[in-house]
Amino acid sequence: MTRILKKILICVSILLLAGGCSYTATFSGMFGEGINEVKVNLKDKELIEQGNNRVYYSSESEPLAQNMLQVLVEQEKMLSDYLGLNSKKFGIVIIQKEPKTRYMVVPPRKWMVFSVELETLQVLSHANEFEGLYHTMVHERTEGAVTKALMEKKGLYSFNRETRWIGEGLAELLAFHFSDKYSPTAAVNLNRLESMRKTVKESQDKWHFYRHNLKDFKALAFSGSFDEAKKEISKQFSLMNDYITITVARYGMSFYYWVSVEKELGPEAVREIVDKLKELQEPSNENIEKVIRDVAGQNYVERIENLPADEALEFLAESMRHLIPKVREELGSNQRPVRMAAYEVLHRLDKDTFDIDLSDIATTARIADIVPDAPVYHAGLRYGDIIEYFDGDLVESFDGFSENAGCFYEPEIEVKVLRRGKLQSLKLQSFAGCKFEPLAR
Repeated sequence: MTRILKKILICVSILLLAGGCSYTATFSGMFGEGINEVKVNLKDKELIEQGNNRVYYSSESEPLAQNMLQVLVEQEKMLSDYLGLNSKKFGIVIIQKEPKTRYMVVPPRKWMVFSVELETLQVLSHANEFEGLYHTMVHERTEGAVTKALMEKKGLYSFNRETRWIGEGLAELLAFHFSDKYSPTAAVNLNRLESMRKTVKESQDKWHFYRHNLKDFKALAFSGSFDEAKKEISKQFSLMNDYITITVARYGMSFYYWVSVEKELGPEAVREIVDKLKELQEPSNENIEKVIRDVAGQNYVERIENLPADEALEFLAESMRHLIPKVREELGSNQRPVRMAAYEVLHRLDKDTFDIDLSDIATTARIADIVPDAPVYHAGLRYGDIIEYFDGDLVESFDGFSENAGCFYEPEIEVKVLRRGKLQSLKLQSFAGCKFEPLAR
């Protein structure tokens, strides 16, 4: 890991925008009730670039932008070295995160643009924010390169139901390797594995997907309006949560397919399949299967339409058990953002299944949601604030804080919160209207 990347402690959360993965853009629209739409004009932003990599940012975010540009350069190199693929221009935008907001980038770009929602400049609050940078962006970039190089010749896009498992699975595989090599915390991959395992298990329990046909990818590729997309989904799913579950489950199964190729036959087999797919003049499912048969054997052709969920679940659980001790060690890191990321994902794991005990870890509270009209909001408390001191005492137990947070105080008490790396003092009478989440001190 390079020294620069070791030092990257970036607070980000990814929301796909123009030109990105179609399912994510669709999701953001379908959750549109009460969502504010904000246009971000790239002409108002500073720009740094290196080769095909661009970062737009406000002047106060320049150090962060430089770090993120370095990550993009490393991503591009791994894409070329591991899969032999090249991506076109790929850009991200650093903006201030606001709850329930969808950002629209203007002017529109033909190449991928991410909105990186900047929560704080110095302090991370979740593993998800690491995952956004070190996993999601490399996933989307890889999928775009796969689409361009392998699948666009005869209308067989990786967004196509029957072939999408190729782009999504390879993208998950490369993102996993990238995060393993460069991310400052192993919580990134543990977080992703946990999400896959949860949805594969739920799809099995609720939808009886004991075996997955990867050609029936449930993720919707849709270029129409959000209303049209809603109608399409409503034909198959009663709830949006069901749709998301099947979607993420397919991601997990596609990831497992390519991991199993890599583990059984070696990374060179994955590269050989990619190289041969690039050579196809007329890509079709029949020709794709022939490539896989020639490189990996008939078994891996059959697995495309008949991949056992139990087998994937066993692999995902074992991979998680392998990572848990490493993430547990990160709870002792001298870098608080790494401790926060480690605690967040470990806290969410099933305690019995993975034998997790975090009772000895000092914790505090973060504002996970806040009612804008609540008195506590007018008193100055904001989404994302980290409670450092409560009535003069350092908070070292989330449970202890929660027991007192429901009280009403007359006169007001002093609360000190960490916001953008700086301590701020507020006078509060209550925390009514707030929701909290625990994080490591």
